[in-house]
Amino acid sequence: MKIVRLGLTASIIFLFLLFSFMSTEAAEDITASGSAGTNAASDSQPQTGGASFSSPPQPSIPTGYPGFGQLIALILTWAFRIVGISVFLMVFIAGLQWFMAGSNPGAYDQARKRVTNAATGAVFLFAAYVILYTINPDLVKGTFSLPGIGF
Repeated sequence: MKIVRLGLTASIIFLFLLFSFMSTEAAEDITASGSAGTNAASDSQPQTGGASFSSPPQPSIPTGYPGFGQLIALILTWAFRIVGISVFLMVFIAGLQWFMAGSNPGAYDQARKRVTNAATGAVFLFAAYVILYTINPDLVKGTFSLPGIGF
């Protein structure tokens, strides 16, 4: 029973982290576009029409590569998202498996191992974050640079 609680707690923590990353990026997108706080009713003239179809926007070509620190931060962000979703799914599947096991001890043990493995993977990823943050907090913020090497 403690393993299930541990798995549920870990999945809740990682879902929280997942949604906090998503909400942070959405807030940055809104503030960057400047659409937050605009009020069409305060304008003196109503807006008519939309974007012009005579000159469609052309796709832009990326101008540069992300730096080393940005790459590590990007990998960590996506790893947290993927692990959060996978921990949630593994605990959910293990709960269904546990529920369906009835009096079958083999299925019960398999479900328990699945929860343990999901929690262990989540702990490993969190430990990687803590280790990188302990070495240099700039690594997880995306501001790390190596000036002597040219990164």
